[in-house]
Amino acid sequence: MVKASQLLNSEQFIPCLAHALHLLLVTDGLNKCVEIRTLLKKCNNIVNNLHFKGCKLQDQQTTIYKGISLPALEKVLNKISDAKEV
Repeated sequence: MVKASQLLNSEQFIPCLAHALHLLLVTDGLNKCVEIRTLLKKCNNIVNNLHFKGCKLQDQQTTIYKGISLPALEKVLNKISDAKEV
């Protein structure tokens, strides 16, 4: 809102004016534009899914890495390296 006051060449920044501009934008601007509402809804869904499913993803990652042992991985890498040398 400070930037909006500057762009409007306001002589001084008035907090009430900033608040009024914010309310005008939110009430009349964002809610009446279908594309913006759709975009915000999608963003909200993404954030919620990442927030609530983050624990599940972390558990899956832990499960995957538990099955991989470093010595077994080294053997596989050595076999690949030996096959390339031949």
